Amino acid sequence: MYVYIGGTDRPYNVFDFQPNQTAAPIHEFLKGYSGTVQCDAHGNYDALFNPKIPDPIHPPPKEGGCNAHCRRGFKDSEKTEPDWSKRFLDIYKKLYKIEADIKDKSVDARYQRRQIDSVPLLDALFDLCRECKADVTVLPKSPLGQACAYALKNETALRWYCTDGRLSIDNNISERTLREFVIGRKNWLFFGSPEAAKNSANIMSVLSSAKRHGLNEWEYLVDVLYRLSDWNPKRDSLENLLPDRWTKSPTPPSEAAALMNR
Repeated sequence: MYVYIGGTDRPYNVFDFQPNQTAAPIHEFLKGYSGTVQCDAHGNYDALFNPKIPDPIHPPPKEGGCNAHCRRGFKDSEKTEPDWSKRFLDIYKKLYKIEADIKDKSVDARYQRRQIDSVPLLDALFDLCRECKADVTVLPKSPLGQACAYALKNETALRWYCTDGRLSIDNNISERTLREFVIGRKNWLFFGSPEAAKNSANIMSVLSSAKRHGLNEWEYLVDVLYRLSDWNPKRDSLENLLPDRWTKSPTPPSEAAALMNR
């Protein structure tokens, strides 16, 4: 189950079920998109950012890395190399403190603060990675050695969030949103079929997007289904039912629910 979290210009959460984890559905979903895609460093994304045959009309999207994934590697190395790990984690502590401070600031203010304070910290982080790799006592296959290798391999992507105030330092929001399915898994256990899984993903896309906009999901879904029962494409617009544009119909929710239960 994949989840795509749109930016402020596409304020929706979209779930997409696929029978296996391959690159093809990701590329198909993002076909023609040239913005920024923030994700972990899974190999399925490599060809998306660096296609073998570039499209001159639609350049590939930019890769935004996830610093939470990078930080986790240094956290995992605490038991074996505590002194080195503390130096890395202290830098990340400062980076995340900056993000907490600018959480409610404007896009421009977030960009300016990152340029002034976050970029020098990232410089120090990657310099420390290079210093660590040069230390003969740190084995390449050790947790710390692998954490440094991951950071340096994805340095450009991990720095990318500082170029745009709309971006986040990590993609934890997608991890939290995907957890909505993980938590419910104990209740439904099986989808039943690939078709049912796709239907479930569609329904979850609607409900998760409604939740994102602070709507009462039940009230919203009841009202939308009620309107669809009397839908006239010449008179009505589906776009007006999107969570960010929806306004409750004059029909009381109780009456709409009664119509649903007939």
